[in-house]
Amino acid sequence: MMQKFSLKEAADTLSDVADSEEYFRFYYDRQENEFSNISQEDVNDIDDDDYDETEFDPDLVEWINSSAVADERYIMIQKDDLPDSYQVRVDFADEINNQTLQGILQRARPYRHFLDYVQKHDLANRWYAYEAAGYAQAARDWARGYDLQYQEDMQ
Repeated sequence: MMQKFSLKEAADTLSDVADSEEYFRFYYDRQENEFSNISQEDVNDIDDDDYDETEFDPDLVEWINSSAVADERYIMIQKDDLPDSYQVRVDFADEINNQTLQGILQRARPYRHFLDYVQKHDLANRWYAYEAAGYAQAARDWARGYDLQYQEDMQ
C-alpha cells in the first residue's frame, strides 16, 4: 500500500516553491514519503567529477542528472504546479468584494501594496487562510496528476 503524505506539508512545500528563487529544486521522494529540496550549489557539485559520492543518495544523483521531472522515486515540484499568484490575489479581492484592493492590483508594484493593504485593514488572517487554501488545492491537483495519495490534514 502506498503511503499517504501530509497535504499540509505538500501545501507548505508549494508555498516554499513560490517564495523561492531558482536556487533550490524542490521534490517529493515517493520511497521516503517526504518533501525536500536541494540547492543549485549542491546540484552543481554533483555535476563536478570530484563530488563526495556519499553526500547524496545515488538515486537522487541519477535523477538530477537525467533532468527528468519524475521517475519511479522522485517527482520535481515546479513553479508550473503553482496557482498564479497574481490571479489568486485578484480572486481574493473579488471574493471579499473590495474595490480598493482590486484597484491596488492594477497599480505598479501590486504585491507589496496588496500586502500593505491587507495588513493595515485587518485582512491579513483572512488573506493568509485564502492563500493557504489555494496552495492546498494546488497540492491536491498535483497529487492527482501523479496518482499520489495524501492525508487531508489542513486546519
